[in-house]
Amino acid sequence: MTLSSGSAAQKSAALKQKFGAKHYEKVTDLRITEATASQMRDDHLKTDYSLLQAIYPKFDTFPDAAKLALFDMIYNLGPGQGKTRHHRASGLRAYVGMNAAIARGDWAAAAQHCHRHGIPDARNSQTAALFKSCVAASARSAR
Repeated sequence: MTLSSGSAAQKSAALKQKFGAKHYEKVTDLRITEATASQMRDDHLKTDYSLLQAIYPKFDTFPDAAKLALFDMIYNLGPGQGKTRHHRASGLRAYVGMNAAIARGDWAAAAQHCHRHGIPDARNSQTAALFKSCVAASARSAR
């Protein structure tokens, strides 16, 4: 049995019938250590942080909830490319309405424009809730 032989079955299987990591343990010798997994995670977060700072020059001044929402989005979408003469923007950069709202510090509008297609409604709702929570935080800090 090879890993690829079960690929099509796994893609079409109902969620409860999908194989977990234990299933593949006996058909492959591919392993990573906890230390390697931690290093990969940390490297990914550092890269995402740098990309978020590049996309949003004031990122470090954003409320923590907005930072968390944007980390979730860039993890899922990637940073994408800016709009060019022949192509539309992609990834996080494609969220023009949200990005304009963020530039204005309008967290309520950012919440309205952060919906991602192909993401469970609960996750989209959590991301919007993070942005909405920034409205109250911004009002408190303005006092």
